[in-house]
Formats: sequence, C-alpha cells, structure tokens
Amino acid sequence: MDYRYGELALLLPNTDLEVIFFGPGATAILQRAKGQPRCLASSKNPYEYTAPTVSGGGTVKITLSDEGPFWGANRHRSRYPSPDALIACNAGLGAYPDWYDVTLASITRNIPFAITDYREISLQINAKLVLKENLMEARHTFWQHIKLTPAQEKRLRDRLQPKYSYEIGVNPFGRLGPQSRHDTIPGPYAVNGFEMVVTPMHRRDKQL
Repeated sequence: MDYRYGELALLLPNTDLEVIFFGPGATAILQRAKGQPRCLASSKNPYEYTAPTVSGGGTVKITLSDEGPFWGANRHRSRYPSPDALIACNAGLGAYPDWYDVTLASITRNIPFAITDYREISLQINAKLVLKENLMEARHTFWQHIKLTPAQEKRLRDRLQPKYSYEIGVNPFGRLGPQSRHDTIPGPYAVNGFEMVVTPMHRRDKQL
C-alpha cells in the first residue's frame, strides 16, 4: 500500500477516514490471499496510519471490500448502503464502458466522484465526449431498466446543459515519470497527474 495515503490523516485533522477499495481487482487480490494469513491482503486493514496528536490525531484505514466486484452486489449485508464518495485513479473514463454505470450513479444519487488521469487533454476529452455527448445515450442503454425519481432525472438533465462545466487541475499527489514507450500522445504526463471532479460534494437530497 502506498504510504502517501497517510498524508490524508495530516490534511484532515481530527478525522477518521476509511478508504475502501472495491472492484474486480480488489476481489481478485482477496481470492489469491485466501489461506495465506501472512499475506498483507488477508489483514483487516492492509494499511493504517494515525497522525501525531499535535497534528490532529486523525486516522486513515484502507480496506479491501469482500462484498464482491461491484458495490451493492450484497447490499443485504453491506455496512454501507452507498459510498460517501468515489475516487478513481488514472480512470480512463472514456476507455471503459463500466464507468457509465458509476458516473450515472454518482450524478443521480449525489455521490461525490473525482477522477485522475495521466494527461490534462484526456480529462478535457472525457468532459466533452463522455459527460456531455454520451451520458444520456448511456441512460437509455446501460440504464434503460433503472427507474429514477423525478429529482434524479432532473439532476441528470441539469448536468447535460451546455453551461455546465468541469474544472480540471493539477493533482498535488501525482507522480512524475517518463511516458510509456507505446504512448504517442504528446504533452505533460504524470501518474495521477491531473484531476477532475465529476460530481461535486454538496448536500444530499433527503428524497432520492
């Protein structure tokens, strides 16, 4: 686990934060760790850090979800009905169709969602192509059988308005490094180098 997650305890004093990794990758790691008690992934919290008292004493705990590759697949036994927030590192939002489900869920259910990418231009393309042009199409294909409340439908329509814009910035937690030999796209490049908020943090509606 990356020690830099511990910085969150310093940036968020007097706060206890649990970061839950979920998805096919996390599920595969847990399956491989079964029967291996000395494996780091077998522990309840593979990474944990508590900041010094003078810095606020906040804690960060990282957990690998054992509820399956998709959030809510075992909703009847889930500790969390829905995530408090979603973060996707080096997401490649436009490259993987699975992101449409996540994006639609975050917008309609007011779940804060932020992503990072290797390049600023990738986020610019995602903001225009994925989040503007393809989102409603995804609503009628990927989510054609999902019934939304009037409030949820309105949130989605509001997001598609031409005046809605996405802010893109440099991620201070990015890691500089050389470009892949197979990558021919020019421009600044860094692992988790650039950030964009897909769904901002705001007050959750009482009625979803």
